Parts: sequence; C-alpha cells; structure tokens
Amino acid sequence: ARWAACSIRLNPHEVTKNHKFMSPAMDRRNHTPFTLYNASKEGERKLKEAGLKFYSPEEKLGFHTDGRIDNSNVYLPDLLSIYSLFIAYKKTGNFYWLPFTLWNEFESYAEAIGWNVPYKTELTPIVYPGKDGEVENLGQSFVKAPIFFNEGNNKSMFLNGEITKNESEIDIKKLINALKESMQKNPNRYYIPQKARRIILMKNSAGAHSRDIFNDYIPGTRYTRSFMRSISLEGKQIGITYQS
Repeated sequence: ARWAACSIRLNPHEVTKNHKFMSPAMDRRNHTPFTLYNASKEGERKLKEAGLKFYSPEEKLGFHTDGRIDNSNVYLPDLLSIYSLFIAYKKTGNFYWLPFTLWNEFESYAEAIGWNVPYKTELTPIVYPGKDGEVENLGQSFVKAPIFFNEGNNKSMFLNGEITKNESEIDIKKLINALKESMQKNPNRYYIPQKARRIILMKNSAGAHSRDIFNDYIPGTRYTRSFMRSISLEGKQIGITYQS
C-alpha cells in the first residue's frame, strides 16, 4: 500500500507553529525537540575506529521501533517523526511502516517470545561529534524491557538493538532473526519514497519502520545524509536501564 497521506512537504517551522501533533521529547545532549543526525564518509570511519555499532545510509535498516530514555526509565514513544534535510544519493529507495495489525505473524511471534517478558538489550547507540572531531556516546544503552506487550486491547512491540542476555530456555536470537525476516517478507505494509525536505509521521507504538539502502552516492558533499528525528513525550514506560 502506498503511504501518501503521511507525507508533508512543508517548512518545518510552519509545521511546528501551526500543527501540534505531539509533545516532543528533548534531546538528552543538545536540549532540542529533535536529534540531528549527519552521516558522512569520515564520520563512518571514526565510528568504526571507535568500535561503535551504527547504520550507514548504504546499509539496510530492518524493521524496528524507537525508544526513549529518561533518567533510568525506558519508554516506547507513541509518535515518531523523521524530516530528511539532505540525501546525497541518486537512488534513495523507500521508507516503510508496518502496522502490527497488518503483520500476519505478530501474534505467533508474541506467543513464542512471550507477552510482557523482559529481556536485556543493548540499544543502537546515539553518537555525537565532539569539539575536536572525536565521537561522543551518551551511554545508557543497556535496557531491560519486554519485546511484546499485552494490556487488554493494547498490544505493542519494542524492538531495537541486540539481545545481550536471555534467562529463558528459548533461543531468543534465532527467534528475533526469524521475526525480522517475517516482517520483511510480510506482503502488506505502507511505503513512501525517501526524499529531501519530506516529513514522515508515524505511530511508533502501533507499528515498526524500516528503510531501503541508499545507492549511487553523489561525491563532493560534506554529508551523505542529514535528517532530524523527533519522538513524543507521550508513551508507555516499558523498562529500565542497567549497567553492563
């Protein structure tokens, strides 16, 4: 299904001024209502040297949901927005959103992994450029939270990062890999082409999102991709952070 209704090509200041669709959480480092991500060839090299896990624009980003950390608490934000400022690729592919209600095997994997069963996970880190070009990592990336939630008619999923420890007898990593493949192969999902100056809004607590690989890099640019990500204060507390 084409995802046309969720694309808004407006000045971001106009959207903020005239349309309040959520109360944005503040970025933990910059204290802004969004986090700015700038990908570059040089930045990727420094991340590799620092031994940090990251996703290059030229790497497939599978289906996942976003989280928010506030002190030692972990939340699943209700809403998520992504505003692409700049994309230095000729072939940008699509952005996808898969509502849990359209995912054919949502209930099956929830039963296999367990409703409301906490797992220890290392989130994909948020990194920032330091004053002298070094890479800064805010830490607090280890969380303990369920993957699937069931509270009456409210069913959801928190999938982000890598499972680090499993206290049950099931092979959770094998199940997670199969789960990701199931979402990727699901015949029904919404999609929209990725373009610069396009805002994409989605219900983070009701579905998972992913994107295609960016191909055919345009050389001579400082950044390969630049985008702003905002998450809502509205959302359910799902777990806690812990020290590895």
